[in-house]
Amino acid sequence: MRKGISAFTPSNTDPEVLKRIFVQRQKLLGKLISIFGESAIKGDLHQMLLVGPRGAGKTHLVTLTQYELNNKPEIRDKIRIAWLGEDETFTNVLDLVMGIAGWLKKTYPKEFTRDYAQEISGIWETDQSTAARVVLNRISEDLGKRKILLITENLHRTFEAIGQKGQELFRSMIQETGLFAILATSQQLFEAVFDRSRPFFGFFEIQHLNPLSVDDARELIANISKEVGKQELADFLNTPIGRYRIRALHYLAGGNHRIYVLLSEFLTKDNLEDLVSAFEELAEGLTSYYQERLRSLSPQQARIIETLAEADGALTVKELSARAFVKERSASKQLGELSTLGYVDSEKRGKETFYELSEPLMRLTVETKNSRGTPLRLVTQFLKAWFSVDDFNQRGARDLATNVVSDEMTSILQGSLDEILPTLVGLNLNRNEDWMRVLLFDFLSNGSAEVLGNMMTKSVAVFGSERFTASDLKRWLENWEIVVEQFRSKRTPKAGKASIGVRMPNIPASIDVRKELEKLEIPLKVLRASYEAIKTKSDRPLFQLPREIRQLIRPLLNHTLGVESSK
Repeated sequence: MRKGISAFTPSNTDPEVLKRIFVQRQKLLGKLISIFGESAIKGDLHQMLLVGPRGAGKTHLVTLTQYELNNKPEIRDKIRIAWLGEDETFTNVLDLVMGIAGWLKKTYPKEFTRDYAQEISGIWETDQSTAARVVLNRISEDLGKRKILLITENLHRTFEAIGQKGQELFRSMIQETGLFAILATSQQLFEAVFDRSRPFFGFFEIQHLNPLSVDDARELIANISKEVGKQELADFLNTPIGRYRIRALHYLAGGNHRIYVLLSEFLTKDNLEDLVSAFEELAEGLTSYYQERLRSLSPQQARIIETLAEADGALTVKELSARAFVKERSASKQLGELSTLGYVDSEKRGKETFYELSEPLMRLTVETKNSRGTPLRLVTQFLKAWFSVDDFNQRGARDLATNVVSDEMTSILQGSLDEILPTLVGLNLNRNEDWMRVLLFDFLSNGSAEVLGNMMTKSVAVFGSERFTASDLKRWLENWEIVVEQFRSKRTPKAGKASIGVRMPNIPASIDVRKELEKLEIPLKVLRASYEAIKTKSDRPLFQLPREIRQLIRPLLNHTLGVESSK
């Protein structure tokens, strides 16, 4: 990617480039330009707080707002902008006011020529509030009839640093001077703005930033691709397969702007089509990003994040406590703080609450670092197969999907079906043998949404029949796992272990059996969790699955479990 596009500091990117790649928030940008234009021209001072998690595109939006205001002469001449960046820190109100003065001097050196520090020499050591007021009065004199647009990022950190008394002082100075329109950002809502007893309650108009939709993500990557000369990739994104790949990508990346900008740096038509390599490269690029985020947390919080990343699915407080060796009360408190910070999501089922990381990519990146890429590869292969065939009929699915298991391995396994199916304990397959054969074959060759859909919809009729029950499916799953283990070890289980008497086929040495069957790990987990959910008429068993997989499976069970999420 050209040096001019920055994923971490959009304010360093050419604003014209930011305009060309901008998606989703055109109406909000127009509103910000309008209200702060009013602040400049009419003196109607507006205060706006943009709330969104790290990487949500807040700085991109703020940069364009500042750029467009400066490009309008009728606005530019009536307002001065002081932009306090996300990395600036302030310890008290005087420090904050001096930061504003410093930005004005740097941005408008011919207008703000005073030495503001000299103005308060001999005052600030004994009376910081008076010193802060002196500086604001001098700024007001230098402004003339103009107003200030104060842009301040990570406002929650600034307010936390200056404390409640500092907030009270700052609010009174804003009211006294009548100088400031404010455009602020924060990663989450915080007490200073939602607590009725605090001075800034009701002060800001609060705008929550929505994550990117699948179409927004595709448009952003296409815009960046055109910007950096990857026209082949931009064209591929408009094909059916390209759209399916973005849908799969979106399930892991979510709606985070920064992730797509990072992904666009190395994304090509070829690796997007393959998808697995695209995610492996992305995970490699994100490792340092997520490590830095973990370092910003307390040791106990970082340990909880790592424990959630290592889990196959969501965990209760009790389960997390046992795995992380953190007392339940402490774990519960830390999970609450991590939830506020946007790291953790939770879902309640009865008396239990299940916790998991908000960003699947964070979980997979941390997990992949410790297991040489296996979890990410398996999840990506499953999503690739799922979204390749989701909207095609059965024949189209088999023609268009990229196989989960290699063609040669599929042929070998398919050739063993005549031996496997009749030996499944307790099953009378006279009526259902064809369906079971198709189901098993499709899982081996596709692992697709269509296959699961077939299983879920047909099970309504089949489970209720005398010839095929839920317990039959459970035995079928258990026995199939025995078959998988036989293939893994290339031998028949030792005496004393369960066996279904399947003769092992002759597998060529060129096939890596363990790697091939590893790809079936997620489909088999999905089948087992789905069976348990159907049996118990509750979606609790689905929490054994990774979040991105559970979100795909849950809607397919609506006919059995109902649409309501809480059971």
